[in-house]
Amino acid sequence: MFLPWSFFQLNLFFLILDILVATSFMAGIAHISRRTLHHTHSIRWIKQAGFLEMVTALWNSSIKVTRRPWLGLLATFAGGCTLTCILIGVKLCVVISTGETGLSHEVVESTQFIAVNSGITTLPIWSIPVSYNTSTKDALERALNSTAAIPRASPIKRYRPRLSDYEIACDQLNFNVIGNLSNDTLVLPNAGCATLTIHSPQTMDTNLTGSYVVQESKSRAKIVIPGTDKIKTLENGTVAETSLLVRLRVSDQDYCVTQDKTPDIILATRNGLSSTPLTVMNRCQLLSGEMVSLAVSGVRFSVSEPKNFHSIATSLFGTQDELVASMETSVDNGTLISQLADPFAQVLVMEVKIMGAEVLALMCIGSKQDGEDRIVCVYAVVHSTITKSRPWNPDIPQVFPKKGLSSVLSPGFVMMSLSHLPIVGMDKPIFAIPKILRSSSIAAAYFTNLGHNYMLDWEGSKLYIAYDTVEVIKGYEIPAGLFYLLIGVMVACFLFCAATEYWIEGQYKRSLYWHVAQALAPPQSKGSPQLHRFDIETLKFEGRRIVSTQVPQMLEEAPIYRHPVPDL
Repeated sequence: MFLPWSFFQLNLFFLILDILVATSFMAGIAHISRRTLHHTHSIRWIKQAGFLEMVTALWNSSIKVTRRPWLGLLATFAGGCTLTCILIGVKLCVVISTGETGLSHEVVESTQFIAVNSGITTLPIWSIPVSYNTSTKDALERALNSTAAIPRASPIKRYRPRLSDYEIACDQLNFNVIGNLSNDTLVLPNAGCATLTIHSPQTMDTNLTGSYVVQESKSRAKIVIPGTDKIKTLENGTVAETSLLVRLRVSDQDYCVTQDKTPDIILATRNGLSSTPLTVMNRCQLLSGEMVSLAVSGVRFSVSEPKNFHSIATSLFGTQDELVASMETSVDNGTLISQLADPFAQVLVMEVKIMGAEVLALMCIGSKQDGEDRIVCVYAVVHSTITKSRPWNPDIPQVFPKKGLSSVLSPGFVMMSLSHLPIVGMDKPIFAIPKILRSSSIAAAYFTNLGHNYMLDWEGSKLYIAYDTVEVIKGYEIPAGLFYLLIGVMVACFLFCAATEYWIEGQYKRSLYWHVAQALAPPQSKGSPQLHRFDIETLKFEGRRIVSTQVPQMLEEAPIYRHPVPDL
């Protein structure tokens, strides 16, 4: 629970709590004192003097005082210490934090650089690293919320892209493997409403006529495609690493394409991961009004000798992965390695599994250009989300009124690229492989939630994002249950103290100093001698004249001795 309090307000709250708890503790002792009339009254006075006085009293009375009063004093001391420790523990539960207030909406327009490489456009500002301990969703949110990409961002505001609900239009995919863009080979007709195609490696001339498919189940298949290496000038031990070019076709005119990287030349004599795992994401607006969120995660590794495949693959993906187990069979029985004498001959083996709107594919290429068997693989997880037509955010056309809001994205696009980093400080790089393989579904779901709250103007190189903004305020964080418990304790203590003040006589609840002062005060109701004010000049006693100042006149014929002297 967040409390938007200052340091003074928080300490005032705890001061009131301390006073009420301490007063209630003393009120409880007053009730006991009224009922027992033994040594509790003295114990209450010692408690009022403080902990030092109680320790001194315990030490001095441990031998001289009988057991029962001493135990009562000890229990009072222990109870006071316990309450103090509890209050200190409660204060330790409060931590400095920040809160939010003042929700508002804002559309941010920013000029972006859009890179073009091999027909695939990318947005570099959303090419971000993801550390080992960072979740994919946190990385996505941090990238979109980063004030570095927001012109004139307010330092006291937080920016969150606005999310919206959606309705799924297609949740089942077919699968194709392709040799060229005009000749698809249907592999898994899974009664889907869209077709996902993974292209064969660009560095390989495939021979689709010599390929074959082993249908293991409705959603599982092994595809074997022979071919030759296009690049014939590689040095010994080097192999062209495969890229992941993925296309999702909803209709003849509506499709979405993404690619995780361009082909690289790697040294295949090294075992293990050959490049940093990547997750790429694209969002396509179809002519039908539907929207496609397409994400691909790829983990690449190489094997210098076929006999090492089992140890390398299982160290990355575990022993329970059925795609890895099936690929291992292809390695062991020689399917993955071409038996031809041509040194440029290659074999592509794909293990494919369809799970609704997600496709898992393990693709391995076996080659022997330098006379040694080399294996280069990529484990890919492709996730697509196709949603029904949704209205655009009404705030975006106000900033972007000149152009239509359909087909504003290039079909082949990398909207965001996540580079997964290994854990640091270890003997060797360790990647969170299970998290990486799940990141494609998380990325697709997140961008689907964004919906039409962001838009990229390809021609104008502009990025528009609708944000929900809040102001950041400083305060303190405390568990909600603990806070309400403290409020209840304060109310109970206040009522208990009020009842004690009303029902208990003053002699059982007053301090020792009050009793001493009362004993020293002059008892007005008694007839004991008292001191009074007397003015000798005006002859006034307590402000009243007691002697008349008027002298009576005497008769001349009367002797002075005839008048008796008044007896004062």
